[in-house]
Amino acid sequence: MDRKYNILFERYNNQLEINEEFKEEIINITDQLNKTEQNELNGTIILHGIPYEVNETVKDEVKKIGNQLQIPLEDHLFTAIRLGRQDKKATPIKVIFKNEEIKRAS
Repeated sequence: MDRKYNILFERYNNQLEINEEFKEEIINITDQLNKTEQNELNGTIILHGIPYEVNETVKDEVKKIGNQLQIPLEDHLFTAIRLGRQDKKATPIKVIFKNEEIKRAS
């Protein structure tokens, strides 16, 4: 009986070690994912309250805002899209710069 108990106890302890290793691995993967997501957001700005205009080009709207702020923006430096449905409402504009340095310089 003791032998069976020892075998089960050993297996249980081994499983606990394996579970702990998996837990640490999940924590590491989660941290890496969070860092990756944060890096992707570093070059992004969300603009709210910009009125929707019929037949608008979102990039041109962002460039107008940049000019008003005395920050000239060139087409090849960023991408801009409206988020959500466009029911003639002022949906947010997501501006994605090609890299974070461009965002900081703007």
